[in-house]
Amino acid sequence: MEASFLRAIPFFLPLAIFPLLSAAALNGGWWIAGPIAFIVANSLDPVFGVEERNIDPNGTPEGQLFWYKLSIWIWAALWPMTLAFTLWQILVAGRLAVWESVVIAALLAMIAPSVYMISHEFIHRRAAWERRVAEFLLASVSYPLYAIEHVYIHRARVATPGDPESAARGLGFWQFFVRGLPKSLVNCWQYECNRMAHGQHPPWHITSVFWRYFFATAAWYALGWWMGGWWGLLIFLVLGTAVVFQMRLSDYIQHYGLRRILLPNGRFERVYARHAWSADYRLTNWLFYNAQRHSDHHASASRRFPILQHHGEDTAPQMPGPYATMMVLAAFPKRWFAIMDPRGSMSGAFLSSDQRLERLRQSGVRGPSRGL
Repeated sequence: MEASFLRAIPFFLPLAIFPLLSAAALNGGWWIAGPIAFIVANSLDPVFGVEERNIDPNGTPEGQLFWYKLSIWIWAALWPMTLAFTLWQILVAGRLAVWESVVIAALLAMIAPSVYMISHEFIHRRAAWERRVAEFLLASVSYPLYAIEHVYIHRARVATPGDPESAARGLGFWQFFVRGLPKSLVNCWQYECNRMAHGQHPPWHITSVFWRYFFATAAWYALGWWMGGWWGLLIFLVLGTAVVFQMRLSDYIQHYGLRRILLPNGRFERVYARHAWSADYRLTNWLFYNAQRHSDHHASASRRFPILQHHGEDTAPQMPGPYATMMVLAAFPKRWFAIMDPRGSMSGAFLSSDQRLERLRQSGVRGPSRGL
């Protein structure tokens, strides 16, 4: 299919969360139902079905992607404004009851993980300003290190034992989380130290990106402290924790059990679409800017989200449900293994796509029809 304004309109749906959350923060009461309903909308995938058509990545000029890019640019602009406005209503304005403040803060923590998906689109761009936007957004949720971790470590080591974001087969999420996060932090530090050493600078030289990350994050925490003291700091800490937790859940399901072949020359084979799990569910791909077409992202990292390709079962492993559903399942390893990999770490092929879908339905979760 061709890129067009009409086909770009669904990607403006994620922007609806900002007026809904702002109205809830301003008025409280029943207005809180708005952002809750938006979050619950993730469960409507069975209604919208799947989308397996692709926009031609080679025959589509950059200009035709303007409306798609505009949707994500607006998201990036509205997030910091909505975050500051919501915090003001919770911490300063004094209009909200305690329960309303708690619920809205929880909603903010549920929405914040979308920041890393938006930032993910920007950190792969060549323009320096887009990468700086990603860092600014990531600093608002306390994890600008993702800009190093994803581009320079995960991209190079994906689907190998050296990548803490690629879970080995048979490894449950909680083990993956506890083991992987410290390794990722150490890897980021080692990468930046090596970069500084290459320029004959010490690790703490003023040109280190760690300084930029530190001051950007500190500015957000200073805003929280100015608005609400310790309560403001606590909210930012909760936001950061929510983002890192969901980021790790996403990493887990995107690469679980997939490994690149070690070649006789000691190097791993190149990255193919088969080294990441894919999902073609229409609604959640609209809401998360095609993040579920992760297989194609690793095969062609420079592609913008509108032209990420759907890969079928013959070229990429398929999730039986949308990413949101699979992340919930991953938090319960027994259910995850029962549906995705009943043989765990034993040798042998994964279940087929149809078998995984049937197991998901048997577990009580209704999957979208493959015929839509």
